[in-house]
Amino acid sequence: PGNNISWTDNNKDGIVDDFVACKNKFQLMYDLGVRSFAVFFDDIGGVGADPVNQAKLMNYLTTEFVNKKTDVSPLLLCPTQYNKSWSSGTYLSILGTQMDSSVRIMWTGNSVVDMINKTDLDWINAQISRKAYIWLNYPVTDYCVDHLLMGPTYGNDINIASQLSGFTANPMEYAEASKVALYSIADYTWNMSKYNSNSSWLRGLKYLMPQNYDAFKIFCENNIDLGSTVHGLRRSGESAEFKTVADAFMTDFTAGKYNSAQINALAEQFQRFINSTNELTASTNNPYLIEEIKPWMDVFSLMGQRGKLLLDMYEALNAEDSVAFINHYLKTDSLEIVQGKIRSRDFSGSIKNPYPKPANEVVAPFLKQLKARLINNYRNKFDYRTDVFPTILLENGNYYIKYNGKYLTNRNANASGGNPEFLADRDSINPQRQEWTVTIDPITERYSIRNTQDNRYVNELGNFGVNSYEAIWHTYNLHRFSGKYAIQNAGSAGDKFWQSNATRISPSTDNLLSSGNFLFEFVPVGQESALHPVITFGETYYVKFNDNFLTNNNPNGSGGNPTFRTYITTPDSKTQKWIFTLDTTSDRVKLVNAVDNRYVNELGAFGTNQYYPAWNSYVITELGGKFSIRNAGDAGDKYWKAGTRIEAGDAGQAESYIFEIVSDKTTTSIKKKKFKRVFSCTK
Repeated sequence: PGNNISWTDNNKDGIVDDFVACKNKFQLMYDLGVRSFAVFFDDIGGVGADPVNQAKLMNYLTTEFVNKKTDVSPLLLCPTQYNKSWSSGTYLSILGTQMDSSVRIMWTGNSVVDMINKTDLDWINAQISRKAYIWLNYPVTDYCVDHLLMGPTYGNDINIASQLSGFTANPMEYAEASKVALYSIADYTWNMSKYNSNSSWLRGLKYLMPQNYDAFKIFCENNIDLGSTVHGLRRSGESAEFKTVADAFMTDFTAGKYNSAQINALAEQFQRFINSTNELTASTNNPYLIEEIKPWMDVFSLMGQRGKLLLDMYEALNAEDSVAFINHYLKTDSLEIVQGKIRSRDFSGSIKNPYPKPANEVVAPFLKQLKARLINNYRNKFDYRTDVFPTILLENGNYYIKYNGKYLTNRNANASGGNPEFLADRDSINPQRQEWTVTIDPITERYSIRNTQDNRYVNELGNFGVNSYEAIWHTYNLHRFSGKYAIQNAGSAGDKFWQSNATRISPSTDNLLSSGNFLFEFVPVGQESALHPVITFGETYYVKFNDNFLTNNNPNGSGGNPTFRTYITTPDSKTQKWIFTLDTTSDRVKLVNAVDNRYVNELGAFGTNQYYPAWNSYVITELGGKFSIRNAGDAGDKYWKAGTRIEAGDAGQAESYIFEIVSDKTTTSIKKKKFKRVFSCTK
């Protein structure tokens, strides 16, 4: 019926108009051959969700349509409250007591996506005064579109047959791939008490791909879990065989033990990914199935190829062959780019374009972790071609952490608990109490902070941790602007930025990055200062992209877009000069042109309306001497991109560091158009 149902009788014939309209639609479908009918009131609100009128509609349709036919099944109703977590009040009991007992009521369980247990049915059947008709939201993936659910179907109790009026499953949009789960669901409903999820799954795989069973099994056992979703359902056992081999390898790898047998075993696992994909791609056994899963197979094969190259990198590192290491790295990096571009349903008009994520629970994080660790180990041994690696905000190392000129200090080394404090003076007796080991965790890609004196870590509260270190809790995001850092909790620790008073650090209540969050300096031990680009508010700068300069093309005009042009040699021209100021209302950055003081708005154009801090001020951060500019506040959170002009883009933060911001006082040859970034000392 939808949201526009009104329960009104406009023609005063004594029957609600929508009742008649629904019956007429049923008749049209009946004439086409339909014999089973359902009415869906799910995911609506307003007057349409009234249980009394819903019951009246179903009673009318039962009396005036179903009972007048001899070949129509009892009606199905999907209620508005179709799972326990969304139930409230007397809605369900009204349906149970006021609606014809022949109408079957659909139910998804304790939540939208859930497996069905006996206690669930005990509760709902009492509410609706009949046996529930189960709508199992599995293997549907419309809420986790990057995944295929090809693993065993388990979790439904096997002693509930007598409590059901029906059991149906919601499949994926991939009809053939859904048959892996649907085979087992059919097996389950045929004989619940004898159902065995694993043996049923294996029989289903053989039934669907009898000529390529082994290859199909390898693919399916690496496409089991949903990942983290809003509904919370997870499926265990993905990539189980790979995990056994990979865990043994990683244990020795992290301990610095080179084990050729483990390398070979892991290489064999990766080769299985490649071989199984090749076999399935060449198969003529079930072409519609292969067509559906091909994007996932392509990614799966690339993961195998990347894994083998990572092992080649490891062997090159062990042999201290930096050239071979870099060559293998460049190959795996190129494959990763290819993998990132693969999409399913990549055709015009598709409402969803998934980026396939096979083997995402175990294999994908393993590849990510191994690659990061190999790069880190390489950086510690070699300088050759380190420029090919992703730019790092802060290199692993030992630092002084400063706030307002004071040094973060471990005053009670080797104690339990407590918190570091800021002291004005350098510690000349135990200098390591003021030295902090800052490292990137290869899994979270965030930073841990430990005191060099006793290796105690700083936790999310700004204290020394007393529990075991956990990267998911105790690694932090860092952001840099004008040589100062913002430190932000992440992962399980939330998203609050760190603050400081005269003596200590602690989490603030702020989770939106602004200029006031850039409080801390990280100064390499042995240095008095760190060199980073500094933007001084109120001074004049050039904004560059690909050696072109952001230019005001209509000085003192109205509207228009600044564009990137070659350097203008006209003396005293200010059309390519820009002023950054701190907006004290938003605590973000405002950008205006020096010639006419017009501001740049969130669309990359000159604003024609009144300047609004909530819309027209931005967050700027720096990485490797280049700057990222991001919309904020009411303007959303898009990062700026550039071509001939500036506009909001869809790239992530890592790809947004594209601008050079250069002081107009730079002492370089303007005529040659070669500019150096201005590096100021942060003291």
